[in-house]
Amino acid sequence: MDAFFLRRGAQRLFCVLRSPSDPETCRGAILHVPALAEEMNKSRRATAQAARALAEAGWVVLTVDLTGTGDSSGDFGDAQWSDWVEDVRTAWRWLAERTGAVPVLWGLRGGCLLIDDALRDLPCERVLYWQPGLSGDIVLTQFLRLRTAAGATKGNGAKETPKMLVAALEGGETIEVAGYRLAPGLALPLRDARLGAADGMAAYAGRHVDWIEVSATDPLALLPAGEARIAALRQAGATVEARCVEGVGFWLTQEIDEAPGLVAATVAALETLTPALSRLRGRGGGAALWHTGHMERDGDGERVGCEIAPGVREQPVRFSCGEDALLGVAAVPPDAQSVGVLIVVGGPQTRAGSHRMFVLLARALARQGVAAFRFDCRGMGDSSGAMRSFEDIEDDIACASAAFRAAVPEVDRVVLWGLCDAASAILMGIARWGDVAGVVLANPWARSEESHNRTIVRHYYADRLRQREFWVKLLTGGLPVGRVAREFAARLAGSAGSGRSRNPAVAARAHFRDRMRAGWQAFGGNRLLILSGQDLTAREFEDHAGADPGWSFSRPDTVVCRLPDADHTFSATADYDAVIAATSRFVASLVGGTRT
Repeated sequence: MDAFFLRRGAQRLFCVLRSPSDPETCRGAILHVPALAEEMNKSRRATAQAARALAEAGWVVLTVDLTGTGDSSGDFGDAQWSDWVEDVRTAWRWLAERTGAVPVLWGLRGGCLLIDDALRDLPCERVLYWQPGLSGDIVLTQFLRLRTAAGATKGNGAKETPKMLVAALEGGETIEVAGYRLAPGLALPLRDARLGAADGMAAYAGRHVDWIEVSATDPLALLPAGEARIAALRQAGATVEARCVEGVGFWLTQEIDEAPGLVAATVAALETLTPALSRLRGRGGGAALWHTGHMERDGDGERVGCEIAPGVREQPVRFSCGEDALLGVAAVPPDAQSVGVLIVVGGPQTRAGSHRMFVLLARALARQGVAAFRFDCRGMGDSSGAMRSFEDIEDDIACASAAFRAAVPEVDRVVLWGLCDAASAILMGIARWGDVAGVVLANPWARSEESHNRTIVRHYYADRLRQREFWVKLLTGGLPVGRVAREFAARLAGSAGSGRSRNPAVAARAHFRDRMRAGWQAFGGNRLLILSGQDLTAREFEDHAGADPGWSFSRPDTVVCRLPDADHTFSATADYDAVIAATSRFVASLVGGTRT
């Protein structure tokens, strides 16, 4: 695995390249176009597993982050649909030139719509569609519902609908959805995109399409809408191999899911590629591919990354943890301070974070002279290995810290920054690391069965009872009274207890809160605690810590930052700006020796 930035005009596209270990066995090349927005984050492990399997089967696989997404340059809110289509074309042509192959285009969900658009100007002979989005209108509506659902949860009286948000976009307004700024130049062309639209159907003539869907039904069956589109493609002259495999919608599940059946079906499908299509024409492929091309490099030919601001660059860092290969990205200012920030990723997230929050945090710190490093733990994102619980990532953090200081020698002490269970992991392992100047703990995870039920009763139900909308729905029949009463009673009954679960399997894990408290008490450095007012995870932590004398927020080395309107990931711009500002002040106090 290698990573680099590919130039496209003023933009720099972050790419991950996986190649066969033996260049002589190389069968051809594949370009992966990811799903859009949060679906890209949720699906990264599954697509990385597929890319590794394809590389083992002899393929050179390039995964590209589109402009304003993942680790690429630019902002999501400034991206245009035409930019993304050109990103696909640029990456395809680069891969074709460097391998001498005719790369297969492989898309997931909304990425298939981009391929459909880019295909009209590319001499691509084979396309691989994973669970293709057939209509951009549906993809856009699903994304906009992240905002309408959040408004309904807050009970703020907002009656926004996806249709209203589209109208705002049509009026030229840029809107905010789940932490992403969405501009008309991206949203409206996406809405109008159709896979195999009438004016683009001719582009499929003579091409081969592998169409693979996942399903949890018995028997397995393709979606009816997909079958209709497949028939239209065949009528237009395409050869379509369609199949359905057992699996779940890993691109939208709450936790990270894998897709072994989909991966196996993909490798098998491409085994049928004819020699005429898989032949490398004139150039050798394989592991040395990254040494050529439009990669950012210094005068000595080494990869130095992407300039994100005058003098500030980002560089990919590949490092090891045990037998596994991990991928990180360092944001490096020209004169880095001695204290850097190591961002630990927890939960179902990659090094980019929800709505790219870790990318934006690292870049903001680097612009202020503070080097930052973010990475995928083993089994997450692009890093190899088995997935691990947050209780078992201490080695990952230690290896990442060493890789950070090797990449940025000016850094001799680090601030560990963690959200949710990453904050918990930091506290549990803090005694192991001697180079930690401070910790930033955002909405730490301290869940048990009983404490979670208490939090729901004390905060969620209490808040709902104060909302006019709740009573209107209840009195007009908009809520099932019996079901609501049963749920409340179950939560109330489950809230009694010491916080130790009655479920033996859960109880065995509950001691992680004791380890967190021990780390909090033993750590001799400074700490910044950031708590969101609209987050049940933060409230559960506060309730737990407030009832335990072993926790104390009034220590002289502790700063508490409360953001009353913030959600769990600080998705509102004002809240995220406040997190960046609080982190910057905290790090500056450590460098300058003053308390924030």
